[in-house]
Amino acid sequence: MEGNRPKRRKDKYNPYTIFEKDGQYYVSFIDGQGVLHKLEISKVLYDTFDSFELSDLVYLNVVDRHIEQSEVWEATLNVRAVEKPEGIEEVVLKKIFENYSWYHRTKELTDDMTVKYSKKGGFQTPEEAEESYWEYENRFRDKQREKA
Repeated sequence: MEGNRPKRRKDKYNPYTIFEKDGQYYVSFIDGQGVLHKLEISKVLYDTFDSFELSDLVYLNVVDRHIEQSEVWEATLNVRAVEKPEGIEEVVLKKIFENYSWYHRTKELTDDMTVKYSKKGGFQTPEEAEESYWEYENRFRDKQREKA
């Protein structure tokens, strides 16, 4: 960029750039057709644009330092999580309690490469059901690798 301009971070929605060259002040921007325009402006207008950028910078700093960290949304927590939470499908497929005992869903890969779903049950604790679930799941994955 030609001329001197303030070195600062800009908001992504800020469409213009201000700069000074040979004692004259300019604003440049790209219009809707993608054409770059450079317009000479007065010192008062330059100072106004400069104050807009400074107020944008103050707002960006507030967002970075305070607002972003205090937002507690499920999506932002999942992105920051060290251990990703299990999806509801995985939890439901792993273990089910019905008729006073624990069950889990199973998947088997048949010889013609179709997946057969069924249910295995009669476990006394959810831990037993989950252990059995992972045995079936590992068998399913091993068989998938063999067939591939």
